[in-house]
Amino acid sequence: MDNQSVKNNDPIQLQQMIIFLRAELAKYKNEINRLRDSDYYSLVLRLERENVRLTRQNKELSMDRMKLKRTFERESKTYEEDRQKRESQRQKHIASIDLLLKEIERLRTENKQLQYTRKQTHQDIAVDDKRAIENLEIQLSTFTKELNAKVNSIMDTLQQDDTTNVYDYLVKELAERNDEIHRLSIELMEIKNKKTSAEAVSNEKTLSELNAKIEKIIAQSIDFEEQLEKKVRILDDLEQQLNQLVIEINANQSM
Repeated sequence: MDNQSVKNNDPIQLQQMIIFLRAELAKYKNEINRLRDSDYYSLVLRLERENVRLTRQNKELSMDRMKLKRTFERESKTYEEDRQKRESQRQKHIASIDLLLKEIERLRTENKQLQYTRKQTHQDIAVDDKRAIENLEIQLSTFTKELNAKVNSIMDTLQQDDTTNVYDYLVKELAERNDEIHRLSIELMEIKNKKTSAEAVSNEKTLSELNAKIEKIIAQSIDFEEQLEKKVRILDDLEQQLNQLVIEINANQSM
């Protein structure tokens, strides 16, 4: 349409312009109505409603996230406290184990020292006892020799002088010597028993091994005895057979 004619206030042109604009307006209205009734418009509405729903859901999720965050922080704190507590307990256990290991090592060292001391003590006791036993045995031997010499002397005197005084002297001298020998024998036996008792404490393992060996030897002895009895029976049978043969031979010679 000619804009210059419209600017010149041409009535016809103005009327035509109005008609044209009305037609365009009607066309746009129809287009709007068409779009409103079309899928695109429905899609826009759905998107708007979905946006509202998602916005509300986002708020709810934000609240849930905040709750989860607080829960996580609370649980993290609890976990950290529990971890620290367990770590403290672990350190205490480690310290306790270290103390036990040190105590065990100390006891082992003390045990070794005690064993050494006991062994050394037993050796010292054994040496002292051995020396005491040797001395007593020497004394006992000396007294025995002296007694024998005294008896021989007295016997010689008796052969020369058969008096009552000599006989009484002999009885008295023999009694004194016997008492001395008895005393020394008892003392010697006590020392030997003491030595045996001390050795028994430290030689339990050795005694156990000896018992096992003794049992083995006894078992072997029993077996040997059974074999011996069997052989003896065989010998008895052979002897009887020989005797029977001798009898038969003698009988044949007599005929």
